[in-house]
Amino acid sequence: MKKTLWMYSAALLMSSQFVSAVEVNGYFRTGMGGTDHGDMQECFKLTGAPSKYRLGNECEQYGEVFASQELAELSDHSKININGMVQFYNDYGKSLKFSGDSGYTRMNQIYLDWTNVSFLNGGNFWAGRRYYNRNDINMSDFF
Repeated sequence: MKKTLWMYSAALLMSSQFVSAVEVNGYFRTGMGGTDHGDMQECFKLTGAPSKYRLGNECEQYGEVFASQELAELSDHSKININGMVQFYNDYGKSLKFSGDSGYTRMNQIYLDWTNVSFLNGGNFWAGRRYYNRNDINMSDFF
């Protein structure tokens, strides 16, 4: 079975058409607030709560940039793609360094996928680091 799968995969790759379109999308948010005394905005949450509510309570800069590059479209119309996402976080009121005590920058997703695989009856393979069934409670900024 392994040899047959390998040979089939190699034959599909050799008969593929290489493409160059890159898909990019993202998300960004930032807080914009202050106090009556001109101090910086401070986030608030209930005592003992594991997260904060978000509407009007954004005390950080946060962004995600996702890119997907189709590497090949094979003769059976399946596709091989490389996907990645970089994440930026910086506390409100600190310089925009996205590092050290201010925040962080991460490559939180990087994976290859092979979609619409004919011998899997349209199934998909993927390998790498990926959000999979990412459980998010958006209004309280909690994962």
